[in-house]
Amino acid sequence: MAAITVTTSTSGNLKRFYGTGTANQSDTLTTTAVADHRRQRLISASIVYSAAPTQTGVTITIDSGVAAAHDVVLHSGTANIRYTYFVPDEDIWLLPGDAVLVSAPAAGGVITASILVVTEEL
Repeated sequence: MAAITVTTSTSGNLKRFYGTGTANQSDTLTTTAVADHRRQRLISASIVYSAAPTQTGVTITIDSGVAAAHDVVLHSGTANIRYTYFVPDEDIWLLPGDAVLVSAPAAGGVITASILVVTEEL
């Protein structure tokens, strides 16, 4: 897997982390870890392939700042789906050191994956 170059932008308390991977490559996007004495709430994550993919399904995980044993898979996507949009049905809090990790499997040919994660800093 290759790490996507992450661009970050803010609007008020909202933070957006986004990037596009390389064609036919498994990609990951990891948000910046939450700073000490802060917390964030996960608003949404979206993954869009540039064309109909052949892939095993995207995965959205909380990368725990405590230890890998505390990582939590929030969503495992369906294989071969072009659009994945995850909105938690309950508040998901990210504490200091935590980050959101999105894994997008290679999709074949010249297909790329674009990933966007939105959080709210509180």
